[in-house]
Amino acid sequence: EDMKAGGAAQITDTDVPGAADRFVSDISSYSIEETIATTDGGTAVFLSDADVSYQESSALARSLGALSDAVSEVNTWNDGGTITLMKDIDGNNAVFTTGPITFSGGTTASPIILNLKGKTIDRGLTEAVSDGQVILISNGNVTIRDSSATNSDGTNGKGKITGGFNDGDQDNCGGGIYVESGSLTLESGSITGNKTLKDGGGVYVGSGCTFTMKGGSITGNTANTNGGGVYVDGTFIVGNTLTITGNTVSGNANNVYLPSGKTITCDSQGLSGGSIGITVGTSLNSVGNSVDITNFIVKEPASIFESDIKGLSIGSTLDKIIVKKVTYTDHSGTITPNAGDTIYIGDATITTGNATSAIDANNVNGTITLDISGTNEFRAGYDNPGIYVPSNGTLKITGGGTLKVYGGASWPAIGLNAGVGNNPTIEIAGGTIYAYAGSNAAAIGGSWGFPSAGVTINVKITGGEVFADSTSGWGWSAIGPGRAGNDDASAAGTVTCIVEPPSGYQIRVYAGSSQHNASEIAGSPFTASDNITDKIKDSKFVHIVTEKRP
Repeated sequence: EDMKAGGAAQITDTDVPGAADRFVSDISSYSIEETIATTDGGTAVFLSDADVSYQESSALARSLGALSDAVSEVNTWNDGGTITLMKDIDGNNAVFTTGPITFSGGTTASPIILNLKGKTIDRGLTEAVSDGQVILISNGNVTIRDSSATNSDGTNGKGKITGGFNDGDQDNCGGGIYVESGSLTLESGSITGNKTLKDGGGVYVGSGCTFTMKGGSITGNTANTNGGGVYVDGTFIVGNTLTITGNTVSGNANNVYLPSGKTITCDSQGLSGGSIGITVGTSLNSVGNSVDITNFIVKEPASIFESDIKGLSIGSTLDKIIVKKVTYTDHSGTITPNAGDTIYIGDATITTGNATSAIDANNVNGTITLDISGTNEFRAGYDNPGIYVPSNGTLKITGGGTLKVYGGASWPAIGLNAGVGNNPTIEIAGGTIYAYAGSNAAAIGGSWGFPSAGVTINVKITGGEVFADSTSGWGWSAIGPGRAGNDDASAAGTVTCIVEPPSGYQIRVYAGSSQHNASEIAGSPFTASDNITDKIKDSKFVHIVTEKRP
């Protein structure tokens, strides 16, 4: 039988389960369509040249026809419907005559379902054109799935949406799919090989719109501005397992672009795996600055999320995932933080020039946190501490790495310069810290002539392990004030040292004139907060270790 496009010929008068596996068309452009309910209640198997089958959600009968006709009709149905591809759709298909495939029907409760069924929609554009997307959702609600996918994340099917190339003229965005108004859900299938001269190579999520991704992949798309994979100007919801990788802007990784203030939300089923690259629109200029990328937390977020921007890394807090400023490795020069910053140090050797510190927080009025991992070494210039702590705030050291800090000629490894400060605090809560003093200073605390009268440096040990060594040079207290001046006496101010073991831990303290003759001080191990200042004040070597209680 000679069939026109969209036609069908009945080849059985009964339903044959698995007919597409049992019958094969001798004509390559025709396909087997099984179990179509007919208007009289019967079923049959058809040989069809149709683009798609389509069916209203509340109806039994399905129709066969051209994709353009199916889209036009399904857009008018009140309760949504399902369009199932029966063949690959290319750029010559009538559905692209006036622009992208446009969906304007469905509701959030009953969306239009587009089932790729292992087929490809390829617009085939090789040059950018106006309205060059493959699919436009305008006042519509659409779910895309690929029934040929059999794995849990919906990525092993053959169905894909490709070949869009949009010029982005007059804020017309997106290369593969533009959600202009309404919602899109991707359950399975692939969005790949699309381009835009503006934003959102794979998917552009417009303001007030929602994109929910529960599976499938968005890979190999490009944009000229932002969001090679996905540009989020609306709401982006993720769940199950999904992949958004390998998308670019100007050859650089740019997968999910989150403008300032935008985050990703997790659906009620949770995010169980996958890979998602993130580009944030918020500038993170200061080390330790971070921006929220989700409003939820998952186990091992760095195994799912990855920063597209070199120098930023993925971290987490109790209830969300963040992208944070670079973890320092080797670095030449001074790190100058702001109040509230966390400085991430990993396997770093930091050296400075004369009269500078590795970290200079002298002018900080607040708290900074130093988070260490790996093996690290700081060497200050001649005339400054290795770490210049906030003169009006707190330095807190955390993490599980090792840090060796060397003070300048007359300055502490961790402390302040002469004549400045307003009762600062140095808290060591983690890591293994080796502090080596300059010739006229403590290892941790004061420098030559400091602290001055009326000023107290508060040293708190709440975790980790500390080796404080001031045996070089004049050999002042390992934890305490520096030399007063040319007199053989300590500075007039005060340095206190308090140990505060965490719950379930105890702190041992060893002290002496050198590492070789240090012995455990009276009262050690400490199981509660204790001021040990007087017990170590004349010691040039102090070793403090936090350990679990036996």
